[in-house]
Amino acid sequence: MPRFFTRPQLSVRRLLVPGGALALLAVGTLGFRVADAPLDLIRSAFATIYQSYVDDVPVDRVVEHGIQTMLKELDPHSTYLTVSEMRRVRDEFSAGFEGIGIAFERLTGTPDTAAVQSVLPGGPSEAAGLLPGDRLLRADGKSLLGLPDSLIVRTLRGPGRSSLELQVQRYGEPSPRTVRITRGRIPVNSVEAAYLIDDETGYVRLVRFSRTTTDEVRDALSRLSTMGMKRAVLDLRGNGGGYLDQAVRISDLFLPSGKTVVTQQGRTTQVFKTERGNEFEALPLIVLVDGSSASASEIVAGAMQDQDRALLVGRRTFGKGLVQQQRELVDGSAIRVTIARFLTPSGRLIQTPYTRGETPEEYYASKRDRQSRDRNLRLEALLSEVPDSLKYRTPAGRIVIGGGGILPDVLVTDTLGTATAVVLRQGLIDRWVRSFVYSRATTLRSGYRDGSAFVASYRIAPEDYNAFLDYTSTNLADDRTSAATWRSRLDLERLELDALLRGRIAGRVFDRESSLRLYNVRDRTLEEAMRHWPEATAMAR
Repeated sequence: MPRFFTRPQLSVRRLLVPGGALALLAVGTLGFRVADAPLDLIRSAFATIYQSYVDDVPVDRVVEHGIQTMLKELDPHSTYLTVSEMRRVRDEFSAGFEGIGIAFERLTGTPDTAAVQSVLPGGPSEAAGLLPGDRLLRADGKSLLGLPDSLIVRTLRGPGRSSLELQVQRYGEPSPRTVRITRGRIPVNSVEAAYLIDDETGYVRLVRFSRTTTDEVRDALSRLSTMGMKRAVLDLRGNGGGYLDQAVRISDLFLPSGKTVVTQQGRTTQVFKTERGNEFEALPLIVLVDGSSASASEIVAGAMQDQDRALLVGRRTFGKGLVQQQRELVDGSAIRVTIARFLTPSGRLIQTPYTRGETPEEYYASKRDRQSRDRNLRLEALLSEVPDSLKYRTPAGRIVIGGGGILPDVLVTDTLGTATAVVLRQGLIDRWVRSFVYSRATTLRSGYRDGSAFVASYRIAPEDYNAFLDYTSTNLADDRTSAATWRSRLDLERLELDALLRGRIAGRVFDRESSLRLYNVRDRTLEEAMRHWPEATAMAR
């Protein structure tokens, strides 16, 4: 069978690692040649459609669909990114953009209206007095009602120091108010939280691998060390990936120099090793992972596990171990094409097996099925089911499992109470918290100096918790289970629900770290991790 592509000569500017739907690998110019026959066939088909079709041809949609169809024949992670998707990716991994510093959301029942979800502490909107729940009506005299999210984002963003006149409707006020906001630099941080869980345990939540990730993690660990940290939890749950070089550099913070972090295997093979070594080499370390930890997160987790450096706790990771090269097209959109696979230091493929040509829906459904099976088994049972061909050994002789994703050393399958999981899945907690915060945003914001003060002293009043139970039990009731039964089930999980509610309120009123500090007190994965410091400490010696 003829080969229609010669191997490209790549001018590589930066390597990235895609996570889920996010891009990972950016490249410069491509120098490959396409044989005349297939290219002529594509040109001929398009020309026939364009010249002969009875109606006007929607050229943009036809071309976009054609690109997507070609990529579907490859693998689940070779994708097409629209112009707006590329803009969002650049913002997320550039570590910042110019804007007003809010997150907004659509209101239930009025989807044409967006409202402030949270306000960045210290950002332009906080300085201007915006609060959660403020409905966004007009920007510089132009209506925001009915606009898609992408257009609202483009309207609110703009050059730093430029001015924006925003009209909002505040909860409980009869008339709209107008505020003037001076746009500024809005950071997109990789480290979402860094604090001491107790007198000696540091906690660092890492949500992406962007250009500043290693510096952020190093600074966080250094700061916590001065506060007395003697051991650390690195939380990679929900982290979908980012830059490959940052994954290698993060691993370098904890491993001696010369250790393999990951191998990239394609038409050529490249091994990435640590170079510097660091003062955190002897720091006892536990890494938290789950089914949304992907790509760069799996590289770090796999390196820590395979090099016997850290104990992994949580759930099997996503299994995203394909390397994409990304090329921007002439209109600002882009395609990502798989060029290699990632292997952990012991030789395990990170990528979960897939059937070539299967739809994304089929691919993700099989992943969900696998995660469901994991939740119903203990680690010992999973190990007994794995064939010898998928068992690998670390330098210390520990058995680690291949076959896709990274299976943690300590498997935590029951991460939420049964009733709590139902309430979360149906969105009832978010809806109740949204209404609660909107109605009390002024009081909540002015009643506490900052997020730390809120964490230290805020408690949900008994009448408010009862209102929450009334709301959720009423909405959950059906012919099989009464509201009274649901209320009783929820009340059995009161401590977990209370931590979750206070955390969600803190996240809207203050910041994500405040939210995590409140909820982590009842986080079952973190609770389990804290029981395993003897094993993690032994690995650090």
